[in-house]
Amino acid sequence: MKAIWFGIMSVVLTQMSWSQDYKAISIDSLSSAIQSKNLSIKINAESLNMTQAQYRETNAAILPQISVSHQGFRTNNPVMAFGSKLNQGVFNQADFDVNALNNPEALSNFTTTFEIAQPVLNIDKLIQRKALKYAYKAQEFQNSYRTSALILKSQTLYMQLQLAYDSEKVIKKALKTAKINKTQTQNFYDEGLIQKADLLAAQMRLSEVKTQSIEIQNQIQNLSDQIKQLIQDESDATLKPIDTLQMIDLWTNSTIENTNIVNTSDIKAFELKSQSYSKLYDAQKYSFLPTLNAFGQLQFFDDEMFGTSSDNYFFGAELKWDLFKGYGRIAKLQKTKAEAEKVKIEQQNYLQQKQNDVKQSIRNIEVAEQNMNSHEIAVKQSKEAYRILKNRYDEGLEKTTDVLIAETKYANMQLAYLQSVFNYNYNLLYYQFLTEK
Repeated sequence: MKAIWFGIMSVVLTQMSWSQDYKAISIDSLSSAIQSKNLSIKINAESLNMTQAQYRETNAAILPQISVSHQGFRTNNPVMAFGSKLNQGVFNQADFDVNALNNPEALSNFTTTFEIAQPVLNIDKLIQRKALKYAYKAQEFQNSYRTSALILKSQTLYMQLQLAYDSEKVIKKALKTAKINKTQTQNFYDEGLIQKADLLAAQMRLSEVKTQSIEIQNQIQNLSDQIKQLIQDESDATLKPIDTLQMIDLWTNSTIENTNIVNTSDIKAFELKSQSYSKLYDAQKYSFLPTLNAFGQLQFFDDEMFGTSSDNYFFGAELKWDLFKGYGRIAKLQKTKAEAEKVKIEQQNYLQQKQNDVKQSIRNIEVAEQNMNSHEIAVKQSKEAYRILKNRYDEGLEKTTDVLIAETKYANMQLAYLQSVFNYNYNLLYYQFLTEK
């Protein structure tokens, strides 16, 4: 029953491979598409725009506020009527009549007002402005770091796709070999040269390789979909790398000696974030000082809309000192101090953690290189061992199980070698990401 099921799946996969629409992709085109189309990068760009807008909002600490308004009303209120006539400059002797004062005729008044408010000295606001400037620069470095992380993710997925396609080639060869071995074993069994257990072993090996073939096809589809999601590719085509998985040659002994993470984007972002919180704490301390602001107003009065028959102005300055605000300001000072200290501790912790990550990455590269070299030798040895056993088996000098074990080991060593190349490349790219070299 299993043999029938695997046979059906093989036919389906074969038909899929004939009808499958493939789309070639390179690592350079993928990196370019990530930076121009990835939604996370676009979200980060909008976050930077928001921070920039918050910084520009602090221009209010140094630039004037100007407004204009126009107001109209009609009234016979004694007080309003009296004041409106004075403002319009139409007050005369007759308006002093007691009856006119108590029972004025209704009149219209239109007022056009120009107002200006100019900050003069608000030290806390100026320091807050500097804090937001640090926050904006921190966001820039953070965005750069996040972009690098996305590029690393895309490179990793690309290498995984390369690994999957290269593994597929190995499995196809193994499938072809397993079919040949099964056919030969069937012939030996029909001739009475081997036992049924040997035939079953060959059939099981063929079923195992067919299962691997199905799994690798599924893995290729999943990796392709993940990459397409990163670059907003809505096509139905399956992505296929233009090149095979090869060892990246970027590692030298001088690389370790020159490792310095202080100037990397994420560390700079954390440093600027810490400076921003420190400035916010300073700003809160200076909020206890008095503030000085100037103001002015120019008004036009008339009994007709937008008229300017009469005008007046006034200007001045306000020195204000809030001595006590119900302990709220003191509590906010304590809060900003705690936040600033918290960010400093987080910065120190992050730096220590990253230093450990770099050291671990260096060790991982060295171990991955050793594993890669060991697997390369193992592939050659297992290939030769399988060749010798297969020749002896063809002459009836070896057991079927020994040949199947040797063939399985050879295929697994090829897959393990490809995996070791991927591990080496990934650890190298991860180190490059951590150190920005």
